Amino acid sequence: ENVSLVEAHLADYWGLKENDVIGVGDKNVSFLIKGTLASPEYLLNTGSYEDILPSPRRFGVIFVPLRTAQQLLGVPDKINEISIIIKSDSSFKIREDIAKELKEFLETDHGLILGAPIDRDFQVSYYLLRLDIEEAREIGYVLPIIILGMAMGGLYILLSRMVVSERKDIAVSQALGYSRRFIIMQYVGIALVVSIIGTAIGTIIGFVFAGAFIPLYVTAIGIKFPSHIVVDWGVILIGILLGVLTGLIGGYLPVRNAIQSTPAESLRFDPSLHITSGRTPLLERILKKVGISFKVTGLKFPIRNFFRSKKRSFSSILGVVIAVSLISMGFGMVDSMTTALETQYEVSEDWDLKVDYSEMPINISDIITTLNAFDDVQSTYHFTSGTTITSSKSDIEKTVQLIGLKNTDNYLGHKFVFEAGSYDPDGVVLTVPIAEKLNVWVGDNVELEIINLTEIISISPLKLKFDLINVTFEISGIVDEFNGLVAYVDLVKLKTVSSFPDDPANSVLIQVEDPSDERLEEIRSYVYENLDYNVRIISTKEETIGDLLGLLNILYYLMYALAAFSVLLAVAMVYNTVYINLEERKREMATLLTIGTSNRSIITNVTIENIVVTVIGSIIGIILGYLMLFFFMEVVLDVEFFRIKSFISVTTMIMSFVLTLIGVLVAQYFPLSRILNLNLAEATKERVV
Repeated sequence: ENVSLVEAHLADYWGLKENDVIGVGDKNVSFLIKGTLASPEYLLNTGSYEDILPSPRRFGVIFVPLRTAQQLLGVPDKINEISIIIKSDSSFKIREDIAKELKEFLETDHGLILGAPIDRDFQVSYYLLRLDIEEAREIGYVLPIIILGMAMGGLYILLSRMVVSERKDIAVSQALGYSRRFIIMQYVGIALVVSIIGTAIGTIIGFVFAGAFIPLYVTAIGIKFPSHIVVDWGVILIGILLGVLTGLIGGYLPVRNAIQSTPAESLRFDPSLHITSGRTPLLERILKKVGISFKVTGLKFPIRNFFRSKKRSFSSILGVVIAVSLISMGFGMVDSMTTALETQYEVSEDWDLKVDYSEMPINISDIITTLNAFDDVQSTYHFTSGTTITSSKSDIEKTVQLIGLKNTDNYLGHKFVFEAGSYDPDGVVLTVPIAEKLNVWVGDNVELEIINLTEIISISPLKLKFDLINVTFEISGIVDEFNGLVAYVDLVKLKTVSSFPDDPANSVLIQVEDPSDERLEEIRSYVYENLDYNVRIISTKEETIGDLLGLLNILYYLMYALAAFSVLLAVAMVYNTVYINLEERKREMATLLTIGTSNRSIITNVTIENIVVTVIGSIIGIILGYLMLFFFMEVVLDVEFFRIKSFISVTTMIMSFVLTLIGVLVAQYFPLSRILNLNLAEATKERVV
């Protein structure tokens, strides 16, 4: 009786359980499932760098006795993989030296042909998982710095305006004998209390978030081992210290500069608020030149108020800049990811159905002819393989996906959007990440490790003997695509250098005139029924995108969480800034009401002034948001496998402006309502600067 153990990813996806029977191989040999297991070698369910998407729809593992596998495949006493355990504390250099010596021994003394040894650090499943965790760690380092920096800016605005609005109280305190240092410490104490409370709440939320996020992360990437939350008190202590330092720095700097040395200096009006040059602001003169009527627009007083108090206007603009930059960066991350995927699968990947073979079909031309006989079908074939690429300009050796392209009736199956150069059948097209890592560009030469056929042992089953040779290619083009580690060559060129008697191919790409789900399923069924020569999988483009999103979902969760947090922080910051600025102007507005200015006029002027501030701050904020996004996406998230370019959509720009403007309008409502109902006699007596 043939028995097997099924890896947990595959078992869960297909609903397999103990004592079920599965069919394996072309002859559909029956195997009884004795159980399921989770393997450390397949924490992520992926088998090779050529097909890294961790989906049990594409890849699965079944464990059977060695002799059973050898008999099933018709290769008695043969093996194709050797696993070696080395002391766990051995360095990478020691492991690398041992692997080289062993490879040389087996090839020299036993005549074996071996591929490049794979260290445990580069075993595909572990490598992808480690890469994902390292990127999450980098996000964890950078995002708090950005957020705390913005929070520090918010505290700076809050306390600097608070000191200005309480100048009279500060002067009285100094006159009563309190020192400047003591008063400064009072305001720093306010910032410290705010930071301590915020840090405490943030730490609690962090624990709650970790408790919810870690199981979600484990489930999203498909790890079948139980997860445990380990508390690193060192990290928590660093977070608390950073939170407290943010409050201290953000509180001390504005207060130190704003509080004067003597009561007399504190009682004086702030010249920046009340002494003006008397000249008409430049913006007002420009608007007059272009024929804008101030009577119609009501812009005259808001513009003059804006330029009359430059410090107040600056703090308002800074608050808007911080708010807009946070929102645009947060949602810009989602824009960047979405745009990268859409460009790859709506522009570059020019196919609707893809057939992948476990072995190269010997009649690939007949398969293409059969498919192209359908009026609504265009098809071609590619060869996909893993290879290494090197350059004389760099010591780095990269493992990449080599794709051989076949031009069938002017259908290539792939559309290039070139950063530089063009497609040349005699050259190689590289992606930007590879070119940057190898320090090469168009016109430079690189070496690709290509299989070279030396003997055809049998046709069915297909058994080949080959060597690995280094072939020099000139770079004809550079493309900036989502798939980062890919090298494209022409299939005719590949056939020549690899000595294949016919075009090597292991995938067929099909384009359908009307790619409805029903039509794609018809073609898929036809291929399985009539052209099923070792078909490994047939995928629609939507299924491939779904597999990819399964890998990237966790990153999307983080980005949406950041975007939501950015909105909350931005609204709070704008609210505080606008509220304090209007409180400063209480006496000014009371005076306007006393001389007969209507409530409507005051509300209109304040609203227009805040809209002007929001427009100016939004323009600067979007620029700052893009710079932060660029740093985050292309410096911090420098993932080789996936190339994500920074992009902020027009929708995000408008949304950043609208959300901030709503926050501004809501923030002005409460102080304006109170000011408009003040006792005017008492309000005009107050010395408010």
